[in-house]
Amino acid sequence: MRLMLTRISEQFQPADLFTALNALDLHISYLETLSNRKERSLRLVYEEFSMRLARTLEVGHPSDDFEKQVQRAIDAGPRERKKQLAMMPKKPTVTVRMVKQFNRNPWVVAEVLERAQGICESCKEPAPFMRRTDGSPYLEVHHLVQLAHDGDDVVENSVALCPNCHRQKHHGAVEEPA
Repeated sequence: MRLMLTRISEQFQPADLFTALNALDLHISYLETLSNRKERSLRLVYEEFSMRLARTLEVGHPSDDFEKQVQRAIDAGPRERKKQLAMMPKKPTVTVRMVKQFNRNPWVVAEVLERAQGICESCKEPAPFMRRTDGSPYLEVHHLVQLAHDGDDVVENSVALCPNCHRQKHHGAVEEPA
């Protein structure tokens, strides 16, 4: 297994190693379920190559770079944009990223949505539309102190927001206190 992953990492792109590691992870889970014991040696190989892959990937927030590119395109002016657009491929490229994701508490989300009763807790307007899945009002649960900034995943740190207010909280200009 180590030899195969070494060859993949040396001869192919990081996306290919990512795919192989996902397949290995599923295989390990299958073997562990089947035998009811831990596959320690395979897990060590998996961890080794996951760390190797992580070292090759970008660190940072993917949208930061994109926002800078958009600003450069705006600053370039309409003539340069038209020229660049004529040369650009129609299909986007694909990038594989390893991300850290918080596993949020569904009970907190349910309680906050129930508390809001379909009304945005910021602008006090009704939810802009109903969810396709169950017909409930579409609001998004936002943490006042973000989880990434060590906020707690609790009802008291959460509000239900319409999509516009949620975007404003994350991307809008900081409001000055009155």
